[in-house]
Amino acid sequence: MRRLRQLCASLLALVALSETSAAIGQPLGTFQWQQQPYCNVFALNIVQSGGVYQLDGTDDQCGAARKAAVVGLGFVNPNGTIGLGLTVITNNGGAIGGVPLHLDVVLNLPSASGTWRDAAGNSGVFALLVGAPSGPPRPAPGIGAGGARITGVATPTASTDAANKSYVDGLAATKATITDVRAAMLRNKAWSAGVNSDGTKNGAGRFSTSRLGVGSYTVTFDLTGYNLPYDGVFNYALAPRCTGFTAAVGLRLGTSVAGISATQQASITMTNAAGAAADCGAFVIATNPDPDSGSPVPPLIPGGTRGGMTCATSGTTTTCIERPTP
Repeated sequence: MRRLRQLCASLLALVALSETSAAIGQPLGTFQWQQQPYCNVFALNIVQSGGVYQLDGTDDQCGAARKAAVVGLGFVNPNGTIGLGLTVITNNGGAIGGVPLHLDVVLNLPSASGTWRDAAGNSGVFALLVGAPSGPPRPAPGIGAGGARITGVATPTASTDAANKSYVDGLAATKATITDVRAAMLRNKAWSAGVNSDGTKNGAGRFSTSRLGVGSYTVTFDLTGYNLPYDGVFNYALAPRCTGFTAAVGLRLGTSVAGISATQQASITMTNAAGAAADCGAFVIATNPDPDSGSPVPPLIPGGTRGGMTCATSGTTTTCIERPTP
């Protein structure tokens, strides 16, 4: 408690002496602050030098096998608070080394505690330590630009290199557009499926079919390998090839693997002119996933319901079922 009073008195004296810039060169001792909400404790030796304080010491890194060096400067702000500028040369407990962490600290008097913030936008309480510290260890520091542009970035060569805008724009120019994807899938006949009355395929294409019963069929479109950037239950259009027959999609099912469209399945019910379930000689069903068509594609979501659609996720696969009004 005596050393705490000594520190507070010295800080108050610094405020009074800041205008005269007296060169004292007096060591005040070593004091500890906790960088809350983390358990990191800074032990800083404080030496008064004229109208400022020179700070040096260590960050205990929550009791790790290796400490981190801390250097900095203390000064009086025009509003009467004490400012600290600290640089911590982190080593993540020995895992990495030389990564700097810059802290801007404001201390209030007479408590000698205050707040801290870093270049990445993190902040917390900078508390004069009076008991055992608590909380998790501070994460390894990242690099924050503070909203400014980072210039002079070279073209990347390794997988861990940063990329400049010119390089990213060049990559984007080589990627297929939605129009390219749609044209490729039409060429592969993945969007339309011909079905015989017995449920077998009628023509080529990346789809499978089956007959569940009288007038009841399923068609599953294989979308793997197309890397579609959107998931969802697609829109369908049916064209029976029998006079007087109608068809309705009574069930739609969409599946994505790790966020990429994998399959789209439709359950079709065929009815004759009298409205009774019946098998048509053949029919064609087409699917359209284009959100520009005026009917937005609802995304596959992990679990829960959305817009009458029930979704569930197992591993990397998400499946959604929709029962639209015929």
